[in-house]
Amino acid sequence: MNAASVSREELDLITDIERINREVDEADAELEEAKANHETAEDVQARKAFEPIVREKESRSADRRHEAATREKELSEQTEGQIRLIKTEEHRKLLLRAIRETTSELTLVSAWITSRAFDNQVCTMLALAIHRGVTVRIGWGLGTTRRGGERERNSIGGRAALAQLERIVPQNEQYRLVVKRAETHEKYIICDDLFCAWGSFNWLSYRGEKDEGYRRESSFYTERTEDIAMWKKNAATFFGGS
Repeated sequence: MNAASVSREELDLITDIERINREVDEADAELEEAKANHETAEDVQARKAFEPIVREKESRSADRRHEAATREKELSEQTEGQIRLIKTEEHRKLLLRAIRETTSELTLVSAWITSRAFDNQVCTMLALAIHRGVTVRIGWGLGTTRRGGERERNSIGGRAALAQLERIVPQNEQYRLVVKRAETHEKYIICDDLFCAWGSFNWLSYRGEKDEGYRRESSFYTERTEDIAMWKKNAATFFGGS
C-alpha cells in the first residue's frame, strides 16, 4: 500500500492487522490438523495424547482472534471509523454496491478474473453502468503473460469472462470499457469519489461465499477524500499505458 495519505500510526495498524490475520489463518490450520489427528488416532491412549495439543491450538487461535479484534477496534477509533476492515463475505456485496452506485468512473483491479465471480450478474450490471455513461476500468493478469499450464488456464479463463461482458456492451459504448492486462498482484476498487477499498481480496475471481472453498481475505474500506485521491493516482499510473 502507498502510504501517501495515511498517517504512520494508521499504516502501522493496518500492517499489524494484516499480519495478525495471516497468523489467525495459520493458527486455524494448525488447529484443524490437530483435531483431525485426534479424531483419527488409533486408540484411546493416542487420542488422549492429542488432547493437550488441541487445547493449545485452540488457545492460540482464540488469542490471535482477540488480538485482531483489538487492533481493528484501535484502527476504527484512531480513524474515527473512516477506515474499517471488510471481511471476506462482505466483498461481493460491496462490489455490487460500487457498480450500482457509480455515476462517472469505476476502477476494478484484481490479480485474476474467473467466470464464477465475474458472472452474469456482474457483467449485466457493468454493461448497464457503461450504458448510463460510466467509464469502467478493469486491471488484471498476474502470471498470465508468462509460460506455463496454470498461467495459460488463468489467461484463457480471464479472457473468456471478459468476452462475456464485451459481447453485451454495444459497439458504440465500448470506448468506456478500459481493460488492461499486466503483471499485478494489487486488488482494489475505486467508486467515483465515494469510496475505495484495497487488500488481499481478489474482487473478480473470488465470491467470498461461505462454502467449501471459503478462505479468509480482507480489505480496508475508506471514504476519506485523501485516500481516494491516493488510489486514483495509483490507478492512473497503472492504466497510463492502456
